[in-house]
Amino acid sequence: IGTMMLLPLAICAVCIVTSIVGTFFVRLGKDRNIMGALYKGLIVSGITSIAAVYWVITTLVTSDITVAGPSGDITITAMNLFWCGVIGLAVTAAIVVITEYYTGTGFRPVRSVAKASESGHGTNVIQGLAVSLESTAAPALVIIVAIIATYLLGNLFGVAIATTTMLSLAGFIVALDAFGPVTDNAGGIAEM
Repeated sequence: IGTMMLLPLAICAVCIVTSIVGTFFVRLGKDRNIMGALYKGLIVSGITSIAAVYWVITTLVTSDITVAGPSGDITITAMNLFWCGVIGLAVTAAIVVITEYYTGTGFRPVRSVAKASESGHGTNVIQGLAVSLESTAAPALVIIVAIIATYLLGNLFGVAIATTTMLSLAGFIVALDAFGPVTDNAGGIAEM
């Protein structure tokens, strides 16, 4: 029981290290794209997190876990928990991609709102509301599929492991999310 309580904490601990490792890969390329540099660091953090989560789970979970289920005992292996962790990291990646699609200026949602702005305030509000309602569907579906998959692999503990790995890269995700407002504020200050 103690090992199972330690497992989520150990996953978070190693993923903090992998997030720090990822920061060393944030470098501007020839195209000088800051978001591209941040994404490069996130990808490195995600890939190294997969290896770190594998190491933690195989080190701490040395035998199968048997839990009582509604239709009998359920056996959870270390590999099942590892795949739950990978699903959690995949959910993080999917949500980042979906967010980029719905907020990036090069994609249809933002362009459609900008196009609607040309004809007046009313069409801008209507199109903005339509896009905002549409943008919630994909992340919800990704999370639903992940919950079902991880529950089948590792019962509620599998869902907890996926949630832990999904949130383990929060430091890097916050850095991505903070970039926009910080640059907007800096641009406003520069204009003043």
